[in-house]
Amino acid sequence: MYLLFDIGGTHTRLGLSENCIDFIKTEVTYTPKFFEDALKLIQEFTNKYKIDKISGGLAGVLDQDKRLLLKSNFPEWNYQPVADSLEELFQAEVFLENDAALGALGEATYGAGSETKILAYITLGTGVGGARVVNGRIDPTTYGFEIGHQIISSSGPLCPFCQGHGHLISYTSGTSIFETNHKHSEDITNPEIWDEVTKKLAVGLNNVCVFWSPEKIVLGGSVMEKINLDKLREYLEQNLKIFPEIPKLLKAKLENPGLYGALEYLKQNS
Repeated sequence: MYLLFDIGGTHTRLGLSENCIDFIKTEVTYTPKFFEDALKLIQEFTNKYKIDKISGGLAGVLDQDKRLLLKSNFPEWNYQPVADSLEELFQAEVFLENDAALGALGEATYGAGSETKILAYITLGTGVGGARVVNGRIDPTTYGFEIGHQIISSSGPLCPFCQGHGHLISYTSGTSIFETNHKHSEDITNPEIWDEVTKKLAVGLNNVCVFWSPEKIVLGGSVMEKINLDKLREYLEQNLKIFPEIPKLLKAKLENPGLYGALEYLKQNS
């Protein structure tokens, strides 16, 4: 039996697969504030199953060996020995990645970006994450991709996660939108607010294009449900002048891209 997980800034998604093709059981819950509580949650989910291998994504920056979570949305998770703890608990091999990177791999393999040679994936939720997938594999990095921490304005507002100035995440994440408007993104109906978010996102996508030169950009996460894709294309076309055309923009297709990405990541590393 294979254990798959996607531990994000707000929600945790768990899955079990017998064949590394589909799931026999899934569960969605809120992400525990403390790492020890997450271990208990995983134990309860797996119940009496014998786990052979584990693959999962974590919201934050992993060490180069992808064993340790260095920085996350929850300070209590920082420097927790995630891989060692899971291996000791289940006596099973563990493969870890950033949650957005596995979301990218899921959409590249099973979702809106399938059969795409160079895919950029951006997710706008509690934070802003993303990754590049080339020929069906996550691009190698030293510490991972942190596309949400690109600087849009050096004098802009403080990032709610790292306290840097003017990051993309400071304008387009659910956390920042709530701090600015005192409403959750799903409750905001003012078109002027969403137009400004869309303009800032288009600036970020311009940077994604000139650095990664993707064929397609797949956009997911709860905030994307409120953004008009046609308007986003219009603003990106206004920004991106160096290339003859912009990449194809698509909304994410999968309900649980991180779980499917974890499944594919396990297959690629086994």
